[in-house]
Amino acid sequence: VRAADLAGLTTCVADLGVNLKADESDFRLLDRLRDRLPYRPSIVFANPDVLNKCWPAQLREPDRYRIGYWFWEFDVLPKEWSYAFELVDEIWVATEFVRAAVARSTSKPVTLMPHPIEVEVRRPLPRSAFGFDEDVFWFLVTFDYNSFVERKNPYAAIKAFRAAFPAGSEKVGLFIKTINGAIRPQKLAALRDAIGDERRIVVRDQAMPRDEMVALLAAAMLQRGELGQA
Repeated sequence: VRAADLAGLTTCVADLGVNLKADESDFRLLDRLRDRLPYRPSIVFANPDVLNKCWPAQLREPDRYRIGYWFWEFDVLPKEWSYAFELVDEIWVATEFVRAAVARSTSKPVTLMPHPIEVEVRRPLPRSAFGFDEDVFWFLVTFDYNSFVERKNPYAAIKAFRAAFPAGSEKVGLFIKTINGAIRPQKLAALRDAIGDERRIVVRDQAMPRDEMVALLAAAMLQRGELGQA
């Protein structure tokens, strides 16, 4: 929406009505919400695994141009997603990998449209605010337990970390930031079991305000030490 504003395009926003336990703390688009979509083109940010549950009836009307914005981690789309191609006129994707995967399954246009992201660190925090030791190079993994843990694959990050730094004396750490572990306690416990007594790997299951989350990303990215010195 911000990109459309900068381009001088008139927009509105509609709620697909998907019942997700999300932290609804960003209300900047509330004044754009509409029950009726007045414009011919619509971009629908929902993957085909939920589209059949939330596709607005008005998007089936004649003279609508429907764009689906999809994500996927494999080079072949699930067969059960095939129905979704009949709902859309075009598909947008954020990476070349996903573009190639979707294009293998359809003759409809598949457009590479990377996210137009602007991140402003409005409230920078010291690394110590997150428990980051200054002389340690920290790797960061984040995900939501309400999503599919298998898709986010923190276990691969743990395995790669241990393989890259087997001695245990390297000045490195792996910070795994999660949310909604409290409502998925068995999955959170399984993750902790996979870490075991590895003190260099830290799990924090906690919802953060946007500014604090951006500060965490900045703390992980803007590290003083070089990994080659670890």
